[in-house]
Amino acid sequence: MTSLYVPITVKEKEELKLPPIGVSAKDVTEIDSSRGSQASRSGNHSRRHGTNAKQDRNKEMVEEARNREVRSVVFRSLSNPPFDVNPAQLLVDVSKRIKLPRREGARSFKHLLKAPMSCQILSYFFWYLHCAQFQEESEKYQRRLLDALSEKFVMLFWSLKGGPQRDFFLEYYPFALASGVCTAFVEKYPASRAEFTESFRNRVFQEARLMFSGVETTAEAMGVVRERMALDRNKGTGVGRGSEDMHVQANQDEEQGPSSSADAFTEDLREEISALPGFVDRKNMRPKRVIFDAMGTSPLIRHYIDAVADSASVRNTTPAPD
Repeated sequence: MTSLYVPITVKEKEELKLPPIGVSAKDVTEIDSSRGSQASRSGNHSRRHGTNAKQDRNKEMVEEARNREVRSVVFRSLSNPPFDVNPAQLLVDVSKRIKLPRREGARSFKHLLKAPMSCQILSYFFWYLHCAQFQEESEKYQRRLLDALSEKFVMLFWSLKGGPQRDFFLEYYPFALASGVCTAFVEKYPASRAEFTESFRNRVFQEARLMFSGVETTAEAMGVVRERMALDRNKGTGVGRGSEDMHVQANQDEEQGPSSSADAFTEDLREEISALPGFVDRKNMRPKRVIFDAMGTSPLIRHYIDAVADSASVRNTTPAPD
């Protein structure tokens, strides 16, 4: 007689998920549930461990940034600087504080100030000053930064259309950039804040004006510029006048036109720069207009032109490969 019993293979048992002999289906469900709970607890523990490790690393980074000293940071690469300066936020802050006369070119100035290329310029200028003033044996890095800085500055400058926009840009852009850089030094090097004195800030403004506009000026004059243009964060322009008041006043000036102080500031600047080489005061052609000879005076533009000429000379004198 043929048996109707057909043995079930191990593989078939696994596919059917049959419980072992002597174990009920209810017991299997409880076992699976227990295993799932253990796996879940293990997964939660791993996630908590990963979260704690990330939090610890973040705390270490915050502590490291809090104790960062300017002379302990070494710059070696344009593409991989020691840390992000966060230029976009710095320039937005400057654009909110700065007081500008209401002239042709003022409206496009703030838009240009917050452009991505301005962010690159501020970063390069920050690291150039870092190397020049606080990092020894950094001449080759300074040259690389100058090359990158001059290229971006020329591109930004020639993107402007018309003489009035370029005049306004060259007159005020160095001051706005210097303000952002001074704030970056204070924020990024908390342990070295004692070094960023009034004298240091004035030197940064002097260097910016000389480098971008080719105009030499005194530290005292730069102190006046910082005060009248509201370029010092958390510092008002008069006794009992805080930064919030300056924001309100700056907005009112932009809506209603230049205030008497803005007019006076502009006239003082013109009196100072009109006597310097590279400027031609064409009062007979257009009153209160200063034309700037960027090609002949700006060190950054000259540096870019010289670099392009040297590069072309190298290409022309290098023999072609056989």
